[in-house]
Amino acid sequence: MHDAHRAVEAVARASYGRLVAYLSAHTHDVAGAEDALGDALVDALSAWARDGVPNNPAAWLTQTAKNLALDLIRREKTFHDKEPEIRAFFERFGDRIPEPLVRSLDTLAQQLATTTV
Repeated sequence: MHDAHRAVEAVARASYGRLVAYLSAHTHDVAGAEDALGDALVDALSAWARDGVPNNPAAWLTQTAKNLALDLIRREKTFHDKEPEIRAFFERFGDRIPEPLVRSLDTLAQQLATTTV
């Protein structure tokens, strides 16, 4: 476990700026790149403790962060593509949906709409 922590710390110190720059160039969003890389670092702590430190930790982090960023972009695209259908559904059936469910769905929709990469 300590080896994983040391490896994550070492690769973060050595590669963080370069990895953020690389991810930012692909996502056009520095904050989103930092978030994805931060999530990848957290994932690395558990994965590397379980599976061992990979041969190329920086490449592992890059690919994991890139995958996380792409997943978020896909979720946002899906939401935006489906938004007209969601609005039409609520306009047609909104008065028959229990209020607690409407509030939960509205909260979820707002969270998805404000999440950026």
